[in-house]
Amino acid sequence: MASNGPPSGGTRSHLVAYAFLAGAWHVSMAALFVGLPVLVVALLDRQGHPALVLWAAAMFGMLVLSLRVRDRGEAPGRLLSPDEAPRLHELVDRARRAAGIGPVGEVRLSAHPTVGVTRVFRGGVLYTRPVKVLLVGLPVFRALTVPELESILLHEFAHFLGQDVHRGERLATIEARLGNLRRAFDRSGPVRWVNPVYLWIRLYGWLFGVATASIRRRQEVLADDLAARACGPTVYARALLKAAAVRRLFFRVSARRLMAAAREGRPAPANLFREAREGVRALSPEDRRRALREVREAPEPARGSHPPLARRLERLGRAWVPRRRLREERASNLIPALESVEEELTPEASRLVLAVLLVRARRRGLSPVAKAAAAAPAEPARAARAAATVLPLLAAPAL
Repeated sequence: MASNGPPSGGTRSHLVAYAFLAGAWHVSMAALFVGLPVLVVALLDRQGHPALVLWAAAMFGMLVLSLRVRDRGEAPGRLLSPDEAPRLHELVDRARRAAGIGPVGEVRLSAHPTVGVTRVFRGGVLYTRPVKVLLVGLPVFRALTVPELESILLHEFAHFLGQDVHRGERLATIEARLGNLRRAFDRSGPVRWVNPVYLWIRLYGWLFGVATASIRRRQEVLADDLAARACGPTVYARALLKAAAVRRLFFRVSARRLMAAAREGRPAPANLFREAREGVRALSPEDRRRALREVREAPEPARGSHPPLARRLERLGRAWVPRRRLREERASNLIPALESVEEELTPEASRLVLAVLLVRARRRGLSPVAKAAAAAPAEPARAARAAATVLPLLAAPAL
């Protein structure tokens, strides 16, 4: 069960850092919004140089444009009603009660092999209410057992308990406005480097990235603690390792299947998730062990939101995760019509896999190949040439 006691020293320091970042942002924006119009009026009153007046007015215009942050009205994924999967909704309700949070308004199925939580706002012009949303990737159901899935759900619901989702929304808004400002200034070319406002935005952006990465990693550690206490460190550690392996192997294997179909001129798979499962089963035991080793030892980016998996497992006291000994029910049994849902979301999954593949191809300097691969559905000949070039990349450990 979750603890509602006073925050620890590490948690308190991260909350102070978050409060400082948010306060510095609001003070900076308030100063700029007040200072720039005052500067424009002062320059006009004193017959200032037209170039200075124009510069101050342009800076104020960029600030106004930076406020154009569009909130997402709908959560991604396919809405799963309680009638379609009553047992899954019962599991979600049991997990949220164990975490100590309010009702989860929506459960949505995604093609992305991850589990996450977010909020959407429902209502009219005068009144809106937040609704908790759970996003579960379809590949996760085939890989995890029911106890393992429950431990992952408890980890995600801990982010609601610690107000991580609420803080994340505010931090995302600040990131979006910082990005708007950066892009607005970047259009001015090299002149931006002599602009003090641009230099402050760069400095604040760097400090923001360093501090928020630390805050988000601390949030993940606290959520791990809750899941391990509620479900046991062995079950949760096994779920962590399997979920990370699913993310890596799904993109690697499904991309191979898609490109092989394009190379041979066959139609796209009707159920990409089943193709990915068959591809994983076809791997040799040595390949599977190597994939698990890669997942366990994979480093995280310096400013990543999650600690390295090896460190998380070590913290749980399960650096080596044993295979389960007790017979546990598969999480796929929680959705009776899972096969039809997979076929329904296969087009979305195919676009997602190709997008990941093309991004990684461009990072390797293969933009012509990426353009050719993008034409795969329309031109099989070009797709075959693209597949022959891109396929060797799929064997790389980075995928």
